[in-house]
Amino acid sequence: MHIRSFHIDGFGIFSDLDVPALSPGLNIFLGENESGKSTCLDFFRVMLCGYPHPNSRELSRAPLKGGQAGGFLLLETLRHGIVRLTRRPGPGSGLKLNDQDGNILDPTLMETIMAGVTRDVYRNVFAFSLSELQTLRTLSTPDVRNALYGASFGMGLRSPAAILKQLDDHLGKIFASQGRKQRMNTALAQLDELRGVLRKAQEESARFDALALQYDETEESLRALRKKQAERRLERRSLERRLGVWRQWEEWRQAGMALERLHPVADTFPANGPARLERTKERREAAARHLQTLEEQLVLLYAERDSIVSDEALIALANELPLLAERKGSCRNALAALPMQRTALARGKEELTRLLSSLGPDWTCERIRATNRSLFAREELERQAR
Repeated sequence: MHIRSFHIDGFGIFSDLDVPALSPGLNIFLGENESGKSTCLDFFRVMLCGYPHPNSRELSRAPLKGGQAGGFLLLETLRHGIVRLTRRPGPGSGLKLNDQDGNILDPTLMETIMAGVTRDVYRNVFAFSLSELQTLRTLSTPDVRNALYGASFGMGLRSPAAILKQLDDHLGKIFASQGRKQRMNTALAQLDELRGVLRKAQEESARFDALALQYDETEESLRALRKKQAERRLERRSLERRLGVWRQWEEWRQAGMALERLHPVADTFPANGPARLERTKERREAAARHLQTLEEQLVLLYAERDSIVSDEALIALANELPLLAERKGSCRNALAALPMQRTALARGKEELTRLLSSLGPDWTCERIRATNRSLFAREELERQAR
């Protein structure tokens, strides 16, 4: 990892300071006394390791010339590419990480970027000032001592105890002797299940081999039986043909014997006698069928006659039936005209109601019937009307 550029919003004597490009190798900052070299060193410490605790003896470097406290570093890493690190004072670490596209990264990624270097190790090994260089007491702190001890064994700047603890924690997440949720425990349980499945599959495979052998033997037997069946079918067809020929020969022989037993044909035998006999037989069979049909119809008629129940009251009116039959047409016409008559009746009632209303409110049909309608009364009414 190396710092490609940095920007100070507000830190000590610096405000809105932008350093756009740093070389990946050695960079030297030159300046007079009190020009801000130590302030720049503290800025890198704060950006990479965080602001000191308020009760700490370290200088907080509050902005003296305005601007928001803090700033950002543009880091180039091997595993994560370009990372923008922004840090502000306040609750928590005030840390914010973004990739080169502006996407927010997990703040815990900073521990990986720093490769386990703690605040004390970074301050006393990587970022020490001239005053700290004049004494070796800073190298006797536990973190620095463990880092140097681990570096001597090629373990980087991490202490052996921290590495062992990290390994134990990592091992606890992977495997536990009585655990079930750890990845290795889950994998071992899955392995046992797979072994059981494998055993069943091997048993099924052995059974499959036996069944395959049995299947092949059955197929071979089936092919032999089919071949034998085809041979038997050919033999049966040959025997059926022979049997048919034998039956025809037997019928011919029986017919010859019957012909020999027949008497000679008389001279009086009519011409075309066999044909005439066949036609007669056909007519007789047709007559028999017709007779059977008539007998069946007769049975049905008898049944229909027996099912008829006589109505004595209707029989008593036998003399009036012709008259009723003649009046049937008039009755049908009257029934057909009945709806029209009902409609006309309703209209007549409406017309009567209208006329009664025109005579006065006290006029009713009963009053009209009770009125004197003689010639004298009519003349009197006409005279009054004139």
